[in-house]
Amino acid sequence: KGMHGDEELRPSVVQCKEYNIKTPAEIYPQYYILKVKQFDDKAKNKLDEWIYFFKHNSVKDEFTAKGLDKVRKTLLYENLTPEEKDEYNEMLDFRRQNRSQLSTARDEGKEEARQEYEPIIAEKEAAIAEKEAAIAREREEKEIALAREREKEAALAEKEAALASALAELAALKQNNNQVN
Repeated sequence: KGMHGDEELRPSVVQCKEYNIKTPAEIYPQYYILKVKQFDDKAKNKLDEWIYFFKHNSVKDEFTAKGLDKVRKTLLYENLTPEEKDEYNEMLDFRRQNRSQLSTARDEGKEEARQEYEPIIAEKEAAIAEKEAAIAREREEKEIALAREREKEAALAEKEAALASALAELAALKQNNNQVN
């Protein structure tokens, strides 16, 4: 049956006799026959958009059937003259070469920058490491000096305690001596 006109496909008299059938479905149960010449150019659905393309070899901008976007691009190229195709292909080659040259230049630039700045960065990192080592040495020296100061203070406190003990003993002896006298 036709999708738009509901017309029914019927076999010819010769086909009916030769194949002993009354309807085409008796031979081929599901065939789709596209009557492109009879198509009214009104795309009511996505299949109609494809039929329009088959009939006119063009795709309208408003068509959205799957795959027609690729067909549209292919038609643009295929409808070019041989000279235009040559120019287009040359332009594509030119773009590819430019992208390749740009990529190569970018890579070379990165390598040049790395070679130029790597020694500077290494020098600065070495200077930073040297400063960190100097700070660590200074901190260690301060800690050693602080430990020595604490040792001196402890020794002095020990001496003061011994002196206080000796003075207390001397005072006690003087008092005993005064009592004995």
